Amino acid sequence: MTTCVVTGGAGFVGSHLCDHLLAKGYRVICIDNLDTGSLQNIEHIRSENFAFFNHDITEPVSYTHLRAHETPEHLVCRLLLEKKKTKKKKKTTN
Repeated sequence: MTTCVVTGGAGFVGSHLCDHLLAKGYRVICIDNLDTGSLQNIEHIRSENFAFFNHDITEPVSYTHLRAHETPEHLVCRLLLEKKKTKKKKKTTN
């Protein structure tokens, strides 16, 4: 199964794109920092092939260990852990 990443996925257009991709049978990772998007736009999505990640795409995230067999939930969990590690490193170096 192909996995799609939708940036701005909690916005009006992005949420409809998420719906469309899921209906076509894709896994969808929705990334949005919710500055202009809203969780209300994606709260109806209850698919196991959908994962939401609250992240600002202008901030770095490492995808170096992406595995083809991962579910969106696995990827999101790993990204959250990497983000925490990055924050900890920044605090200890300051």
